[in-house]
Amino acid sequence: MKESGEREKEPWEIIQDENEELINEFSDYLHEVKGLSKRTVDIHVYNLRMLNYYVAGYNCERLEETTPLDVSFFMNDWYIRKVAANEETMHKMPVSLKKFFTFLSHEKGFDMPLEEIVEICSDRKRFKKRLREWMDPEAIDGWWTSST
Repeated sequence: MKESGEREKEPWEIIQDENEELINEFSDYLHEVKGLSKRTVDIHVYNLRMLNYYVAGYNCERLEETTPLDVSFFMNDWYIRKVAANEETMHKMPVSLKKFFTFLSHEKGFDMPLEEIVEICSDRKRFKKRLREWMDPEAIDGWWTSST
């Protein structure tokens, strides 16, 4: 029972909390099993919290329900616009995503399209191109710039 003044959590907030539990398990796995440093683990956790914010907040989905399309839109659009991505973060984020989805598939046993997600995360040239387009829209020759 909620105390007076406390509100019920929205469905996306509940999902976000559940996703956070998976992220914490992944963090423990990286540190204890893979032997990664605290700093490296913290970078991966931060990146996954960004994904969680997007997947739970915009799609109201659990991380294990994430599709290749979700990952593509997150990397090629949302992350660039909302997080002020740069060349360095555009390099690190796909690494975090590949490690996390591999963990979900291999260690947690979730049935997911891992190969497709890994393929999307491996297209760093596309991410960097999208980042350049976002940072300098005048450099793009698209339908909105053509004169008739």
